[in-house]
Amino acid sequence: MMKHNLDNIKLPKDSRNEQLETISKNKFRLFFDEKNFILKEEPIDNGVDFRIELKNDGIKIGFGLNFQLKSSENTNSNNDGSYSKSIETSNIEYLLNNGQTAYYGFYIVNEDKFFFENLKTIIFELNKKDPNWQNQNNHSIRFTKQLSLDTINEIFETTLKEGNLIRQIHSKLAENIDNLESDSKIIIDYNGNLDSDEEIENFINKYGLFLNDSCRWNEILILHNKTSTGSLKSALYNFIIGLSLLYSGSYLQSLEHFRKAKLNSNTLSKDINDYLIYYHAELSLLFGLIKEEEYLKEIQKAIKNSSLKHYIELDEIETFKVEMYSSENFQSLTFENKINDFLNNESIHYRIKHHAKISLLNYKAEKLICQTPFILAISNFEYLHLNFTELNKEFRNVLLEIQNSDSDFLLYNCTLTHNKFLIQFDALYKINFPEGIGKDILDDIIIAILRAYDYFLEIGHVNIQIYSLSVLLEAYQNIEDINKIEETILKLDTYIEKYYNPELKVKIDFIKTGGTFVNYIVNKRKEVRILKDEVDKMRNELIEIDKIEENNKIKYKDPLTIHLFPIGYFKFPKDEVEKVFDVLEIESNDLKSHYLQLFEFIIPIANIYVSKIENEGALNGNLEYTGIESYRKMYKIRKAFYENNFQRTELKFN
Repeated sequence: MMKHNLDNIKLPKDSRNEQLETISKNKFRLFFDEKNFILKEEPIDNGVDFRIELKNDGIKIGFGLNFQLKSSENTNSNNDGSYSKSIETSNIEYLLNNGQTAYYGFYIVNEDKFFFENLKTIIFELNKKDPNWQNQNNHSIRFTKQLSLDTINEIFETTLKEGNLIRQIHSKLAENIDNLESDSKIIIDYNGNLDSDEEIENFINKYGLFLNDSCRWNEILILHNKTSTGSLKSALYNFIIGLSLLYSGSYLQSLEHFRKAKLNSNTLSKDINDYLIYYHAELSLLFGLIKEEEYLKEIQKAIKNSSLKHYIELDEIETFKVEMYSSENFQSLTFENKINDFLNNESIHYRIKHHAKISLLNYKAEKLICQTPFILAISNFEYLHLNFTELNKEFRNVLLEIQNSDSDFLLYNCTLTHNKFLIQFDALYKINFPEGIGKDILDDIIIAILRAYDYFLEIGHVNIQIYSLSVLLEAYQNIEDINKIEETILKLDTYIEKYYNPELKVKIDFIKTGGTFVNYIVNKRKEVRILKDEVDKMRNELIEIDKIEENNKIKYKDPLTIHLFPIGYFKFPKDEVEKVFDVLEIESNDLKSHYLQLFEFIIPIANIYVSKIENEGALNGNLEYTGIESYRKMYKIRKAFYENNFQRTELKFN
């Protein structure tokens, strides 16, 4: 007869591990409310205890996550408050293969706490410690996060986001099923955003010109760098990328994309094709791939486009600035007339006119900087202050105008031009007034330059970054801050290392080797102060000579007139022309004959700044001035003309 007393028959024995498993599962279920989750316990545990589906506002959306549970009766915490549990590598691999968001849960009975860790975090830490972690059988996993209502919401949001990403991937694969054998890529960024080559190209083709015009070429290049290198791109796409690379200083890469764009340039609009021709020609000339004749021929094709024509016209106008250095008063009438005509042209876009206004202000600033040493030499401080104040007012007006047009690029560009002028003016002003324009103003100028540099760094315009650093360098040279000077030069060096750009290297090398105006002035400042007394003495004597001549006018019989550059016109008797040659130290008989012939028709010129007069004419004008020796030469000749009664005259024209 069979036994029926349960105490006396053999039945399966309970185990503490089974109890812990049940306890942990029951405890686990309490964290997941029915409104947002559907819990599905796995009947066979191969490495997943629960498969959990999300609900969103009562709708089953199909996105899911997996949880593998572990438990312990009692365990000690680590020093940082975390808990560790040994897990088999095979279990980690299995959970990863399931392809959904996955977590490990760890329940500690005696503390009644549930901890969890994301599978991605676990694998990241394992890889960081040992790239060959898969060869080991077990790993000690640290658990740092405790399950709570807040962390359950975090799990929900993470699963929702990753579920959307997986859906997009499957959708993208379906949409591109015919292209899976091509070079096209599907790109997923760190934040789970997903794009394809085709989508990026379409976006750049549609919005790239606008983004470039808005100085957002960095954004374009970030998108471009996501695409596959082997896939074919449109001519418009290559033009936009070439333009972005050009602004960001990568000239060689820019040229390559312009070359690709030219292969299918017939697909471009006429306006864009003209720009393509222009930029391709500019870079080809820079790298020596074409000669000047071919470059000019290409440019002529491009200037048919109206807006490009105006930019090129402005570039050509700016070439006339150099005439100011060969004139008596540092003035280029050609530049002034042409730039004013340009600004009065109603057909030119206001933004191009803003570029022109900045160019005109830069010209006026350079002009005043060149005149300042002479104005200081004659102590005409009222005139200097008046011109300085007026130019600052013009800068402020243009800055306000640009600010109202909402162009940060032009605003910061104009700010740099203005601050460069202020720094150079201060460097010169300190020759006579060591306090300069004031420390507070100079501190504000440096802050403004750094702000401009950060802006151009953000948008990626390398050429103006270099310009910003050159102005910053002059600011530090002006206040003689050695550490900041060295720091700025080191920063300039990084651009040479980063970019293969011959034009950029030439600019930086010139700046580094003392090619700044302020560096020259600072080095000369002490010397200038020593020589100032000598100059003042000579100047005062020449002023007295002018007064004496003004009160004792001489009338010459059969006079000749000569223009002594830069001090004016002088008359003398015709029969004393040899004495004039002696004073001017003109020894060449050929040059004397040349002057004698010119006296018959025009007023010849002698530049008395040069150490030895060997040619008639103003030569390079004020550029011939080499410092105190030139001033001494001018003084010596002027005094000799006075002693020989060869007087200054004012020309009157009917």
